[in-house]
Amino acid sequence: MLFANAGIMEMQSIDGAGAAHYDKVFDTDVKGLLFSVQKALVLMHDGGSIILNSSIAASRGVSGCSTYSATRAAIRSFAPTWTAELQSRDIRVNTLSPGPIDTPIMGLEGLAQEHVAQMKQR
Repeated sequence: MLFANAGIMEMQSIDGAGAAHYDKVFDTDVKGLLFSVQKALVLMHDGGSIILNSSIAASRGVSGCSTYSATRAAIRSFAPTWTAELQSRDIRVNTLSPGPIDTPIMGLEGLAQEHVAQMKQR
């Protein structure tokens, strides 16, 4: 079994998100996960399982998180595609999409406290 998780979350509004922000978040969250899974497949036995860590942010709007949310949606879309591609090896791919988890990182990523409280209530 492989649990694949890669991610950073930089708060940025739509009008402030430039190419550098987009590249940094997508390179870490999507490319990082994709290439990690690709490398692990060489070592994985047939009949294995891959769990991709996404987020509820892929389907719920959170102000200032559009780029991060898009990366989580991209990760969710990998699961059915990779399941089809890996069918001959009997490797299944699923996605885990947790909601917000109250960890110290919530205070470090520039989230306003009202956004943190709002996410915890959902």
